Amino acid sequence: MFSDVVTLLTQFRSGKIIPLAITHRTSELPGVPTLAEAGFPNLDVNASFMVVAPAGTPGVVIQRLNTEINKVMKSPGVAWKLAAQVLIPFFETPEEFAATLKKEREMWASAIRRIGIQPEP
Repeated sequence: MFSDVVTLLTQFRSGKIIPLAITHRTSELPGVPTLAEAGFPNLDVNASFMVVAPAGTPGVVIQRLNTEINKVMKSPGVAWKLAAQVLIPFFETPEEFAATLKKEREMWASAIRRIGIQPEP
């Protein structure tokens, strides 16, 4: 099962669920190997929480939002709360974020085609 860690952290800590691998190393789950260390170097699946804006939003607004959101995410209080919930922030430029979204779309589209998933009529 793939899940964001925060959803299952209580069960991990209580021993009700045993994590087999995680996407990124975290101090909250010491000793749990990453997917790459567990033998799956090409498996890159992450639960994501993203901030997006409507198409056509002026670039200057996008840049300002990116700057301010990154600043807040790096503030000690917010950074501590993110770390405590095993939420690992990625600080990307808007262009890098667009490339990440494109890569994820292509990855999932390929998987859907390979598996043969079809929409219901």
